[in-house]
Amino acid sequence: MTNHPVAHTDAEVHSLGRFQTLQAGQYWRALDTVPEEGIDAGMVLLIQSIRLVDDKPHTVVLRPHPLKLGQSLYLEIPQEEGGTLRSWFRYAEHRFLLDDFLSRFEFEPDHQKIRNAEVQAVQARIGALQDELVQGQSNPALIAALVHEKEAEKAAKQAQAEKQNDSEPHAGQEPPKLPAQLEPPVNAAEVVDMATGTVAQAIEGGLSPERMAALRAAANRQHEIATVRAQWIEGKTKEIANVIQQLTPFYSEQAAAALAQTEDVRAFVSDLLRGIESLDLYLGKDVEVQTVREGKGASREVPLTFVQRKLLADEELAVWADVDERFDHTSDDQLFDALREHDGLVEQIFPTERCVLVMATTRRNIDYGDSWSNMARNAQNKVVYLLVRDGMNIHRVFSPVESHLGADRLFPTQDDQDGVFRGARRVPNQVRGRGLHGPPAQA
Repeated sequence: MTNHPVAHTDAEVHSLGRFQTLQAGQYWRALDTVPEEGIDAGMVLLIQSIRLVDDKPHTVVLRPHPLKLGQSLYLEIPQEEGGTLRSWFRYAEHRFLLDDFLSRFEFEPDHQKIRNAEVQAVQARIGALQDELVQGQSNPALIAALVHEKEAEKAAKQAQAEKQNDSEPHAGQEPPKLPAQLEPPVNAAEVVDMATGTVAQAIEGGLSPERMAALRAAANRQHEIATVRAQWIEGKTKEIANVIQQLTPFYSEQAAAALAQTEDVRAFVSDLLRGIESLDLYLGKDVEVQTVREGKGASREVPLTFVQRKLLADEELAVWADVDERFDHTSDDQLFDALREHDGLVEQIFPTERCVLVMATTRRNIDYGDSWSNMARNAQNKVVYLLVRDGMNIHRVFSPVESHLGADRLFPTQDDQDGVFRGARRVPNQVRGRGLHGPPAQA
């Protein structure tokens, strides 16, 4: 979206205003640090979604920065009374109420340049690591320096351990004797020849304890150099792989931005499809009608009556049949058989000859022997269906519209509709972590 400068001028007044539309798929910059969300000042973030209330923007959902997406860590959140609160946080999304968002962020028109620079920085880091890897394989001095560093660390740890273990000898115990230091051969090249030659050549050149010790030391050093080299290459390879993975969220963000830009269209299509689904009822699509009883239809002069109260099959049938405590949704045929046999039951259930009502099997919770069966089958016992009477024609109707399945009545009462807004109050536009905080509700 673009900025639109608007100027109003007259003889005495000069004013300039700039307006920016708010839309999903835009990038906005943080004006200041948001510690409770782990957002740094200047960070540019994508608007992933805008939640509406009464068709007006209410909550802005931001996608975390690509370099932080999916990470989890502890945040240090400053408190008004002093000190900090340490809170666990996962970078999944950032939510802000509209006013809070507008006070903390500003529109960033150059987001593409910023993201390109961030991607180039990651790619430069990958190139630098690859150069280090190639240089390490071709430059023996680099590996030698690493070996020297490892040896220094090892010697420091060994000296520290000896310092801790060395103490005055116990009574009656002689202090340990240090072995005499072996003098290495004068000619170091001779050691190399022994280390790289055959056993026969080593024997022909003569063997001595000093030469064997030097040979063993040279072999150990070569082994240590090879180990350090392998570990360094492995570490660099993993480091390169980790940095390469940082590029993936940048590309997935591009797809998320394109999807976010279609949010309004997708919401409109979703509402349209829900409307079409309701129209399908007029066509009888996915509506199941079961004939319970056939007979003479009612006169057209009889008005159609809708019964508001939900009826229960076991309670209505109890006067006309033996209904025990095991009566459930698998026993519906008993009700239908009774409706065919007893006109009095028909008059008891349906107040007029042309009538529509809702019915469920039972309000009781039946024990089926295990928790899973209790949950699944008792839920089925409370599923609501429609009974339709036209004279002595009676049908049971199941529809794909699920809004009435657990209802207590056919239509919501005025109190049901008013109850949605009862106790509603305005809350300050403040976001702390994942919840809204405001003064306690007034009674």
